[in-house]
Amino acid sequence: MPTAKLVPDGGVDVLVWYYIKGADTPEGQEATAENTFNDSEICTEPITVTVLSNKFDIQFKAANANTIEAGKATVKVGDEAAEVKEGKLTGVKMNSKVTVTAKEGYKFRKVEVKKGGPKTITIEDVVIVYEDGDTWEKIVDRNPGKVECDSMYVFVKGRVVLLNGNLVSKTDVIVPDGTYTLGFS
Repeated sequence: MPTAKLVPDGGVDVLVWYYIKGADTPEGQEATAENTFNDSEICTEPITVTVLSNKFDIQFKAANANTIEAGKATVKVGDEAAEVKEGKLTGVKMNSKVTVTAKEGYKFRKVEVKKGGPKTITIEDVVIVYEDGDTWEKIVDRNPGKVECDSMYVFVKGRVVLLNGNLVSKTDVIVPDGTYTLGFS
């Protein structure tokens, strides 16, 4: 399979044409139908692959009022200064170096790094990517073409999303262990 190395970041559907690679006769053996295969033809119908985002948010949680936003520390992504808003640094590319430096006179007592990252739920056969605390409006951004919202409600496959039998609003926060189903269209 190809990689998404040259595909723009996240939320992009790409078409992939593929073929099955054949096998040469193993060294020292005679060619037979069981040990030798030609390459297949390239498929006529491509498969659609949705490329997930290569950018992530980093949540900073201070144990007291000495926060980054209060000027008690600075943050860099690579060599560039970064701005933390509401305890969050958004849109950091995977494998970027993130440096947090305490201002003079301050020090970090403890630093914990926990891998969060996207999680998924499945509603019928639709796999939906989310992060803890996401509203359904945000989930629409993470899942282009899979989830839609109108002025009030959330839709998957053209059908309204229900949580434990109740209509889901676009401002509702996702409930990871909730029972989501699809209702009427």
